[in-house]
Amino acid sequence: MSKKENNSHFHLVGKRIFHIRKEMKLSQEQFSRKANLNKGVLHRIEHGTGGTIDNFLKIMVFLQENQYNIKWLIYQNNDSEFMTDDDLRLYTFPTGEIKSKAKEILKNSQSLIDTLKTVGF
Repeated sequence: MSKKENNSHFHLVGKRIFHIRKEMKLSQEQFSRKANLNKGVLHRIEHGTGGTIDNFLKIMVFLQENQYNIKWLIYQNNDSEFMTDDDLRLYTFPTGEIKSKAKEILKNSQSLIDTLKTVGF
């Protein structure tokens, strides 16, 4: 993935996080607090201008705990830029699974990089 494509993907993921936050009816401050993030970090992520893997994982864990479809969040080639609110929800995915996987991945940052590459991030 070229740097331009990578930046475009970060911007798309940021727009999707923004969309979900609005669907949840949360301000940046409320969402940040619930996801254990700094409000400025969330702002940069939503605008596609910054963020670390650790911060991205915090968002994924928070969204998974609230039954959101994180696969839609990270996959670059979805059928539409924004899905319906029902498509954003994923009720059958075990809530604790993503949290334990995130902790495991954080222990080995190279594994995280490889995993994100496999999904086109």
